[in-house]
Amino acid sequence: MDFSWLINQQSTAVFVGLRKRQRAHLLQALDSLAKNPYPEMAGSFQDAKGRLFYIKQFGEFVITYFVDDPVRQIHIVDLVKV
Repeated sequence: MDFSWLINQQSTAVFVGLRKRQRAHLLQALDSLAKNPYPEMAGSFQDAKGRLFYIKQFGEFVITYFVDDPVRQIHIVDLVKV
């Protein structure tokens, strides 16, 4: 069973500002994270609470997120178009 993904307000603002083709590419990237939330070659860091965040680049997008395993959710906390 895949994970579901959630994006925050700032990331939603980036998403709605994209062209249709870019949105489709981003949705593919998010869906690939839902299938494998722990991809190789992802950077990571911990916040003050010990929560582990991952940073992964998908083409022109850099996505920062954390995984909530018990509820099988990926929380997108930052989305940058490079």
